[in-house]
Amino acid sequence: TWKGEVRKVASLGRYERTTNPDGDVTYGAPTLSDECAADWPTGNEAPPQMYDGIVESHPYGTAAAGRPVYVADAAGNTILKVRRNGTVSTVAVLPAVPVEITADIADAFDLPDCAIGHVYNFEPVPTDVEVGPDGLLYVTSLPGGPEDGTVPGSVFTVDPATGDVVQLASGLVSATGLDVARNGDVFVSELFAGKITKIPAGGGDSTGFVTVPFPAAVELKGGHVYATVNVLSGLSGQPGDAPAGKVVRYTP
Repeated sequence: TWKGEVRKVASLGRYERTTNPDGDVTYGAPTLSDECAADWPTGNEAPPQMYDGIVESHPYGTAAAGRPVYVADAAGNTILKVRRNGTVSTVAVLPAVPVEITADIADAFDLPDCAIGHVYNFEPVPTDVEVGPDGLLYVTSLPGGPEDGTVPGSVFTVDPATGDVVQLASGLVSATGLDVARNGDVFVSELFAGKITKIPAGGGDSTGFVTVPFPAAVELKGGHVYATVNVLSGLSGQPGDAPAGKVVRYTP
C-alpha cells in the first residue's frame, strides 16, 4: 500500500513449478543429426544443444490494467496474468528466437562445422510489459544468448484476450524496458547498445531517440520520457568504481 504495507498476492514460482507453460517448447538446434549432436561441446561457454523449457521463474516487469496485473516472466518465457485474489494464468508463451548458425557463431562457441546452416532457437526472455492505448500488451524480448546483437531483441504485441503474439520490431540489442505513447509510438531501452530507441506506431523502421549508457526501465508520463541509466555501474569492485545509477528525463 501507499503506507508501505506489503502483502504477497501470488507465488509465480509455484505457478511455474506446477504448470511450466513453455515445457513443450524445444529450444536449441533440434535439426542436427545424431552424429553432429554428439560433437556439440558441453562446456559452460556453449549453449545447450537441445532442451525443452525448464522450470524457472524470473518475474522481471509488470503492468497494472485495472484489477489484474500482467507480468513478464523472463525465465518462464511467459506473460502471466495475476488477479487480485492471487489466481495466476498464462496469457501467452513468447515464441523462440531462431538464429542461423553461421561460421562465425560456430567459431565463437567452438561448435562443430556440421552445425553451420542449422537454426538455433533461443529463449525469448520477456523483460517488460506495458498496456498500449489499443488495449494490447507490448513486450520486450531480451532474448537469451549473446548480448552483442547476434541474437536480435524484439518488441511483441500480445492480445490479452486471445494470447495472440505479433512481432512489432526486431533487430534490437538487449531490449529491457519499454513504454507506449498515447499515439502508439514505442520507446525501448537497448541495454548494451547504450540507447533508447523509438518505434513508430504500428511498427516500421526504428530511430534512435537518445544515446545513454546502460538504460533499463523506460516510462512515459506528462509528455516526458523517464529512464533508469547506468544500471550496471559499480559492479567491478575496483577502487573508484562507485555506483552511478540515475533516473533521467527527456522530452520527445
